[in-house]
Amino acid sequence: MIMKKILIIDDEYSIREMYKTIFTDLGYATETAKNGLDALGKLPGFRPDAILLDVSMPEMNGPEFAKRLHEHPEPEFNKLPFVVLTGDDYSNVSTQYLFRGNPSCKAFLPKMADPDMVVRVIQSIIEPNNATDTPAAPAT
Repeated sequence: MIMKKILIIDDEYSIREMYKTIFTDLGYATETAKNGLDALGKLPGFRPDAILLDVSMPEMNGPEFAKRLHEHPEPEFNKLPFVVLTGDDYSNVSTQYLFRGNPSCKAFLPKMADPDMVVRVIQSIIEPNNATDTPAAPAT
């Protein structure tokens, strides 16, 4: 089995380390970045299967990172799925508007969400047939 990789992008050290520990303990390879600029530099060497992305960060925020990811010259990064984790009101229309039209944005979750829920959402994206509470894809 190939180990799935998750990139955690958040300017809060405690959030990065908490999710790194959780996903590592579950058998995922993890990498962290303190902002979007830092994350762009790590993409080529790490090549994640999914990204957990904060909205408000210094140097390069979440929406700018998502835009750059979508426009990345390497096609594999253009469709890389990400989940937005925000301290802002995650149901706020203006927050969601920042990511409007980006098909790689799979979910918005509050930063204070139960970590188990965050894990289930990420798992449903990168391992849809193995995630709990997620129906298997229909056979084709």
